[in-house]
Amino acid sequence: MLRQLAQKERNGVIAKIDKNMLLYRDKTPCISETARYSDHLSADGDWTASFWTGMVVMAGALTGEAKYSDYLEGLLPFYQNRLDFGWKDHDLGFLYQLYALDAYRLTNDCRYAKMAVSAAETLMHRYDPRGGFLRAWGKLIDPYRAGKLIIDCQLNLPLLFCAAQMSGNDAMRTAAHRHAEATLNVVRADGSTFHTFDFDCVTGKPLRGETEGGFSDDSCWSRGQSWGIYGFYLAYFHTSDTRFLRTAETLADYFIARLDENNMPKWDFKLPGGAPYPDAIDTSAAAIAASALYDLSGVVSAEKAAAYVKAADAMLLSLIQNHSRVFDDGAEALLEKCYCGGVSPDGTPLVRQWSAIFGDYFYMEALMKKSGTPIHMWRL
Repeated sequence: MLRQLAQKERNGVIAKIDKNMLLYRDKTPCISETARYSDHLSADGDWTASFWTGMVVMAGALTGEAKYSDYLEGLLPFYQNRLDFGWKDHDLGFLYQLYALDAYRLTNDCRYAKMAVSAAETLMHRYDPRGGFLRAWGKLIDPYRAGKLIIDCQLNLPLLFCAAQMSGNDAMRTAAHRHAEATLNVVRADGSTFHTFDFDCVTGKPLRGETEGGFSDDSCWSRGQSWGIYGFYLAYFHTSDTRFLRTAETLADYFIARLDENNMPKWDFKLPGGAPYPDAIDTSAAAIAASALYDLSGVVSAEKAAAYVKAADAMLLSLIQNHSRVFDDGAEALLEKCYCGGVSPDGTPLVRQWSAIFGDYFYMEALMKKSGTPIHMWRL
């Protein structure tokens, strides 16, 4: 039954992409309280632009229709301008993997390959060899948070792995491998994760874990946990380093054990009594984890594989039945209740359960995989 539901939902997603391509010509979607991204599009792409273009790539791969590759080509100046003149931080991996790298795979147009390698070269400027990590956030000359990595950046590493493969620049592969090793520091003994981790800027010595996406430094932000599941699986795929596979399994087991009665993750898995928004869920975390688990099930034991597919199926079914806006003509977004972080005036976390293009992207990935369409967006 779920396969048929996923196929129907996937077809509805393609129809929505067709409509949205008419709305997003020179700006890109990010988040929306109303599920209508076009009310507040991003002029420079923010960190989320390529989740939208990644969806266009998947539509092109599924249908073979030229209108999708034509649309992607129309965004070449947008992405080149961002690379030449725009803000550049650790999220270059997000931005150019799902645009330049995957548009190259779709079209075999070497302009995209050149752009992907150029973006990876720029990302390498953020590599700190002392701690072996890519610095998160901030200008490189700014000492504030200079020794910080974030678990999200595991999904930025495939750009370096792929660009190294295309260019022969093995320093990119080494940096990506070392960053994945450094990110092992975010994993606690119980299988939960810190969102961020700090290193000594002089010696590279690991210092402490913190959070900016979750409730507190001691809590466990569910989307961060899902970034970790997918990111460590991808690190294993690109390196064959079994430490990363074991870590992906550990994080997955923790995540699955804490799903609620509707097979959804709360926005934070370690909320103390009295914490704000105790019942708020994060559908983007569910979508990321579900897509990751489908892939992870292919490289683990048969027993674990069955458990991972079962959990992914349960989350995907819940998303389809309870949180999908795919067939809502008034919505441009695919999902509701994606968690978007912030801080309230009194300093406590602010949970806005809005639609978010990154949640939509991973929802489409999971639908593609469940409906029988092989899709591998994070590799060559």
